[in-house]
Amino acid sequence: RLPVIDGDPEKVVGVLHYKSVLFALPEIRRSRDFVRICMGRVHFIPESVSAVDLLRMFKKEKSNFAVVVNEYGETAGIVTMDDILRAVFGRITDEYGASEVPPEKRVKVIGTREFIVPGDMKLDDLNDVLKLNLESEVYNTLGGWLLEKFDELPSVGAVYKSAGVVYIVEDQSARRIQSVRIKY
Repeated sequence: RLPVIDGDPEKVVGVLHYKSVLFALPEIRRSRDFVRICMGRVHFIPESVSAVDLLRMFKKEKSNFAVVVNEYGETAGIVTMDDILRAVFGRITDEYGASEVPPEKRVKVIGTREFIVPGDMKLDDLNDVLKLNLESEVYNTLGGWLLEKFDELPSVGAVYKSAGVVYIVEDQSARRIQSVRIKY
């Protein structure tokens, strides 16, 4: 699903599902209004809506995509049913899914006491592998821990130092910290 905007990223006017595009009739594909015809209705929700209320809305509206707006009516983000389910249950794999990669294999050694670590690595695993002592009352991952420390989504290259350890945001996309360089 992709948001459809009207020139300005703040003006979300609809949502486009790949199936609507893929299975559109040839005469619709040739139409100047192709996107408008294929797009679905977008639901706008306030930042304060609870996950339970959002799930109810998704069920009632037979939707699983909403645009989150702040108190000024500006776009604050997008939330999907998958986002909620992943937040509640974590990553779900079936019995045929790939096995979990061991934590030590997720840490890339760059040099002596220098590593690249995925932002979604659990703090407990990271502490075990690199003998650190990172703790958070709110977050479970390295990316979340850094969000807590920066108090905002840091840009690539942002540096945080703690207890002789340097954390550098290597990659950040889709509103999350993808990878972090750790040096000590």
